[in-house]
Amino acid sequence: MSFCKNINSPECDEYRKNQQACINAGGTTQWECIQTARDRYSRQVANYRDLVYPWTNFDWDYTRFIDNNYNSDATGATNEPTYNGLFKNTGAMLKIAKGYITDPNPSNNSISAQSDLTICSKVPEIDRASCEVINNIRKSYKSQTKPNLNNKNNFDKLKLDGQRSSSFYYQWGTCPTKDNKDNCKNKGFKWIDEKCYRPRYHFIKNEPGINWTNIDDNSFTQMANKFSGLIKGNLPSVVGDAVGIFPTQLGSVLFNKTQGDYISEPCDDILEHFNNNLGDGYFRLVTATLILIVCISILIYAFY
Repeated sequence: MSFCKNINSPECDEYRKNQQACINAGGTTQWECIQTARDRYSRQVANYRDLVYPWTNFDWDYTRFIDNNYNSDATGATNEPTYNGLFKNTGAMLKIAKGYITDPNPSNNSISAQSDLTICSKVPEIDRASCEVINNIRKSYKSQTKPNLNNKNNFDKLKLDGQRSSSFYYQWGTCPTKDNKDNCKNKGFKWIDEKCYRPRYHFIKNEPGINWTNIDDNSFTQMANKFSGLIKGNLPSVVGDAVGIFPTQLGSVLFNKTQGDYISEPCDDILEHFNNNLGDGYFRLVTATLILIVCISILIYAFY
């Protein structure tokens, strides 16, 4: 069991149990099951445990959600060579088209590690036991403890279900605190150069559809959002993902500045305010530079 660094830890014991359950289940998805168990163990190691919250949202399975909601049973598609079959298949095609264009993924009532789990009764019988083990491992992430987040602007209360079932917090950087050395270490924070630093989190807002304000928040993009508000299927969502990496969005990530689908946790210390103000000029400069680079790259590609 070399995979477990501390063979006597509760995390390693859980991994051994999950691995054995995968082996006992067998089937063609046995290795997928074991890999899922390994991922679960890796995410319980101290350096990775709180890297993402919640892991269930991070693992949202878009493909499985589509399979669950647009399979032949869900759409009513049939092989009947009759007029009745023709009408059923027409309705099925319309439902599938809605999935591509209008129906959101995740949907309004989605819950991660629930709505996107495999329906084990619909997989080949040889894989059903393994399917159940995989689902149980994914559901076990529900016990993850929420990190201590700043409550400014309700940052700690951002929605994580429904259409945001694939949205999540992730840890990156630090915020200075006023804790003394003892309190700092007791909280698991880092004591560096006679000052305490706590982990800083950021929020990735993954929602279906297109958020045009990721390009620029003006009257035009706000109007575009209103007109495209009902178009949240998989195709427009792909376009929305492309808009999400627009240079202004990338620039905001570089300087920890909240914009569009990226929300940075506010720090309480006055140094954070100073750093944000200092970064405004650089933010504009980098944004303009990135836009220029993208335009030049497109021109080069077009000519060559």
